[in-house]
Amino acid sequence: MKTELLVQKAQTGDPQAVLNLVDQFHPLLHKAAWQAHLASIREDALSQAYISFLEAVKDYNLSRNIPFAGYAKAKIYGDIRTLFKQNRRNWQRELSTEYETAGQPILDQLVSPTGNTNSIIDKIDMQALLTQLPLKQKQVLWQTIIHDKTQKETALLMHLSQQAIASLQKKALNTLRQWLSSIEHG
Repeated sequence: MKTELLVQKAQTGDPQAVLNLVDQFHPLLHKAAWQAHLASIREDALSQAYISFLEAVKDYNLSRNIPFAGYAKAKIYGDIRTLFKQNRRNWQRELSTEYETAGQPILDQLVSPTGNTNSIIDKIDMQALLTQLPLKQKQVLWQTIIHDKTQKETALLMHLSQQAIASLQKKALNTLRQWLSSIEHG
């Protein structure tokens, strides 16, 4: 049966037409949700794909002369892209708060003297520790923390994507955290 006819039947409340459409578009829904960058939110992406597909069925207007398959694909991929962007913003907020304690960035706390003779600063030379990081990670920390540039500004300077900068910054700070933890407990 022609797709557009199935959509019309589904819009009138025919549950079998809806099931037939879902079966017909099942590969598209899974392909949309199984994009590599969605690995960490795959289940949410698949749920969003099905929701978007059902919304496309409900909202489709045959009089516009747009093929349903193209309309549905655009809606599904657009809604999954929105879901990913929302999650990315949440991850960025988590990252920014994760590396701050008491309202002060963690590296500022590590570098500033505390007066405590048992502090990490007394046990190691922070400069030596920072020099052990890979070059790009050092550059990212230098730009984002020392020069107080945003990840976007740093990305432009380093000719990388903002996501790459966020990843490098996270890796660098995690490495520093692990090193400092091993020194504290070692």
